[in-house]
Amino acid sequence: MMNVAGGLELVVSDPVVIQDILATENAYLEKTDTFQGVFKPLFGNAFLFNKTDEQWKQKRKACAHAFYKDRLVHMLDVLRDEFVAAADQWTTEIEASSNGQT
Repeated sequence: MMNVAGGLELVVSDPVVIQDILATENAYLEKTDTFQGVFKPLFGNAFLFNKTDEQWKQKRKACAHAFYKDRLVHMLDVLRDEFVAAADQWTTEIEASSNGQT
């Protein structure tokens, strides 16, 4: 925990704890306000940050197929491949530049 601009902030970096906070205990933690502000650049106005009510539950159930472990593993493989390709491209550009930058 740390004091940021007069407000107390809890920094959590353990994936197991984050899963527990945001998924397992979802019924006890609303992901509105601060969560929405932090993640809006990544997720936009996704229903993820709406109040957990019956409509939210229906929407979450409708898209649950996207969150199965096998699907996420595949998505992680694609992300890794894209990252490696981008890193290779940047390395090539850096090596080809006159000042070692891109």
